[in-house]
Amino acid sequence: MIIFVVGMPLAGKSTLTRRLAYDFHLPYVSTGEIARSLSMQTENSIKTLDLSLKFNDQINQIVLNTCYRDCIIDGYPRSVEQFNLIKNLNYKILFITANPVTIYERLENRKITEHRQEDLFDVVIGRIERSLVWCKELRKLAGDRFIEFNENRGYKEFKVCAS
Repeated sequence: MIIFVVGMPLAGKSTLTRRLAYDFHLPYVSTGEIARSLSMQTENSIKTLDLSLKFNDQINQIVLNTCYRDCIIDGYPRSVEQFNLIKNLNYKILFITANPVTIYERLENRKITEHRQEDLFDVVIGRIERSLVWCKELRKLAGDRFIEFNENRGYKEFKVCAS
């Protein structure tokens, strides 16, 4: 089983997927970490797009190379094109949402600790808006393989959804 975890920025995707990877003893790929690594090689600022959209081809290649076995992919798919690349695999998609107040609090905290360019307020607002639109579209595309998960559900339930 391949588990794809997508959702709103700062909703806790990476935290949850790292725990799942550890608990299930599965390889873990973070498209955000890949994009940040690639961006450091080319430029230091990103103001309008998600980093992962800018490095789409490289991320697709890494994800597809990983998906020949059970694994957890954080931050993928983020477009219909990416979904079409994985739609015939044995997968589940967990879409993580969070309350806007929670996102704002996490954003403020992360600004102090991590100083990420993609955490500029207007960039995060744009990412939230795009993620809500993508949630509706992805729900239609993935059908019963799509599970929406919000911050009110505990990690134990997240683990059950993923298995």
